Amino acid sequence: MKKLSILLIGLLLVAGLAFAQDEEMAGPEVTVDGEASLTFGIDLNDPITTGFKNAASASIELDWFAGDEEVSEVAFIRLSGWEISFDSDDDDPLTVGAPSIEAGFIFEPITITIYSAPSFEGGNATGFAYLGLDEEDARDEVEVALANKNVATAAAADASTDGKVVYVETGETPPTEGIQIGATDFYFVPDTAAGAGEESTSYQGLTITVDLDVATVDLLFASDGTWENSDNDYAVGAEVSASVDPIDFNAGVYAGPFDAMDLGFTVGVGATIDPITVDIGFDGWLADAATDMNYDLSAELGLDLGVVSLSSLTYLDKVGAADMTLDQEVVLDASGAVEGLGFTETFQMVNVLDTLGWYSLTEVSYTLEGGIMPYADFGIDDASVIDLTVGVDFTELVNNTVFKVEYDVDDIANNNGAVIFKATISF
Repeated sequence: MKKLSILLIGLLLVAGLAFAQDEEMAGPEVTVDGEASLTFGIDLNDPITTGFKNAASASIELDWFAGDEEVSEVAFIRLSGWEISFDSDDDDPLTVGAPSIEAGFIFEPITITIYSAPSFEGGNATGFAYLGLDEEDARDEVEVALANKNVATAAAADASTDGKVVYVETGETPPTEGIQIGATDFYFVPDTAAGAGEESTSYQGLTITVDLDVATVDLLFASDGTWENSDNDYAVGAEVSASVDPIDFNAGVYAGPFDAMDLGFTVGVGATIDPITVDIGFDGWLADAATDMNYDLSAELGLDLGVVSLSSLTYLDKVGAADMTLDQEVVLDASGAVEGLGFTETFQMVNVLDTLGWYSLTEVSYTLEGGIMPYADFGIDDASVIDLTVGVDFTELVNNTVFKVEYDVDDIANNNGAVIFKATISF
């Protein structure tokens, strides 16, 4: 820890001297986070078990500089995001992140970006995470991203060069790679040199951006590998985004590589007309030689009345020859109805068109004077599996400390659950 502290102090001193010479460069920023907790738990199942659990985490992040730009009348290069960080939760706790680089030429209203290459990726349709399966990520069945299918150089076979002649007495095992010379006990064993390994390609190219005030158009051009790519193959794309109050719009189309072409496209439209918000996203994907197009669609509608808000998210997808699936989520938030109250009801239905499954989650909390907050979460699904969490947080008894008492059970009919007492200190 002392060595690390000395290193950070040294870096800060050097950074301060360096950035003092150029006022336009953003100086270093240090972020320090730490947390430690002690939990005592009681598992109420048979047999009842008890015990303590210690946990701690710490992180230090040094942003060497937030951004820098060197611009002549035409050319520009930007560096950003140079970081040094320490995180006790990582297997490799100390990391140094090189700055990202962007470079190109400006010919108003056109910008030509020469670094880095286009990504040929896009997406606007995203569903929700179904709570009944404890999924952490929202469903996103169709992702638009061109694959790199070529190799710059194929793997070479082992090359035989010189060798040696060895004598093997009668009855002994000859060398595995040996070649018997006639009917003698002599064998020729060649020396081998491994051939060059296969090199995977990455797209290399440029982006031409045209700023039309009300809209921005990006034209993407790239080769699949460099000039060493014997397939001489390319990919192209186009993206457009526009904003005209109250509507935001973006779209993209991507094609390539040409020798085995995939085609992807995405469209997103959003609008806000108080108190209503609307967001619609569509992604499509047609792989080379595929007979069915993959696509997904999401449509979100929000209504905010101040004391209560309501949102609806519909997600539809069709992948390959599979049947279309439809999911629906509705969230009611009445946290603003009463001061100190937190109330959210989430109702989800999955695969509505076939084997309907549903899950309901009710979350309630109330903040009292003195930083005392009782809370409860109640969940139930189509199979009548009930989950329950009941607890109290104390946030003002000791500075920077949260005390928690909680009872938690999954599937209350078949599980007695557990009680925990937890103290967490953080800064």
